[in-house]
Amino acid sequence: MGFFYGLKYGYISPMVKGIDIRIIGGTFITNVNKYVIKQGDTVSISPGEYIMVPDFAKKPSLKFAVLDNKSVISIKGDKLTANKVGYASIGVLNKNRVLRKATIMVVNPKITKMQVSLDKPLKYYGDKSKINANIDIDDFKKLERGYKLKYASTNDKVLRVENNTVEAVGVGEAKLISRYDRKETQTTIKIEPRVYKLELDDIYNVEQATSQNLNARIATLPINMKTKVSYRVLDSDKYDANKKVAFGESGLETSYGIEIDDKGNVRANRLGTYLIEAKSGNMLDKALVSVGPTKFENLEPKSFQYRYEIRNGKLNIELGWDHNQRINSYDIYVRDKIKGEDYSLYTRTRVDNAKIPYGNRLSELFKV
Repeated sequence: MGFFYGLKYGYISPMVKGIDIRIIGGTFITNVNKYVIKQGDTVSISPGEYIMVPDFAKKPSLKFAVLDNKSVISIKGDKLTANKVGYASIGVLNKNRVLRKATIMVVNPKITKMQVSLDKPLKYYGDKSKINANIDIDDFKKLERGYKLKYASTNDKVLRVENNTVEAVGVGEAKLISRYDRKETQTTIKIEPRVYKLELDDIYNVEQATSQNLNARIATLPINMKTKVSYRVLDSDKYDANKKVAFGESGLETSYGIEIDDKGNVRANRLGTYLIEAKSGNMLDKALVSVGPTKFENLEPKSFQYRYEIRNGKLNIELGWDHNQRINSYDIYVRDKIKGEDYSLYTRTRVDNAKIPYGNRLSELFKV
């Protein structure tokens, strides 16, 4: 009867069978009766599913202990930490009796390649992405998935890092630093304002041979940030073709109905209706540019040139310009700037469109 109560209440230790040292979680390799663990890692350890004889006995208080080379590994509760490269033995103990042993090999393979990628693009304010690491090591390849990198930002006002997630919290440029031990990589990331509104007028009416700004309406986060807008003329079967190639005076020539610069200024060269697109960030809008005839009061001489010479004490000036067939006379005014005079009519040149010289050029010579 005393033996029964001794087993039941733990005064006498039962026979324990089926003890097996198991590593749970973490990254390890089972290799020829030893566990291979990467230096710096912590794993969980367990005695497995064991049985007691007799089965009514009180469950024993088993614990793990480092049996030798205690500087290589350390054990706290059911956690084992690999401190430095080397070998060590651990055991499952019931009181002072070792029930099962295992050999632990701690390694520190050389990193041959360390690459970082993002789950999602990180380009605009507010973008957020998970950071993924790809590690190559020279030995014990199965340990690669156990490498946990630490991440940081060179500018927390642009990029904010929490664990393995990075978020664009400002506008500008910052480096995402990925580090393991003494090995480090840096990825430069440029964050632009987030454009949440980009609007054009439905149609712009522009006179031929004149320019007009599109005045795109843009809203950003953070608010009132400058952002680049790109413009282009689209090909469309419904509207006029912008680019035309034809034989001219100098051979095969290319002309454009309209031209748009990076500031949104439209230059209207040829009559027609053209489809355009403006894009900034992830936003875009389309509009029409309708080029109509130039109002007479807005006509200007084109390709204006002059040359002069002094002969016999007189100033001879020759003016030249391209003729516009809508004009049948040109008034030329002059003034003496030194004397502070106002402009006065010098001559009036009348034009007969049927007698315009080759090249559509007009010229006038006057002497002062």
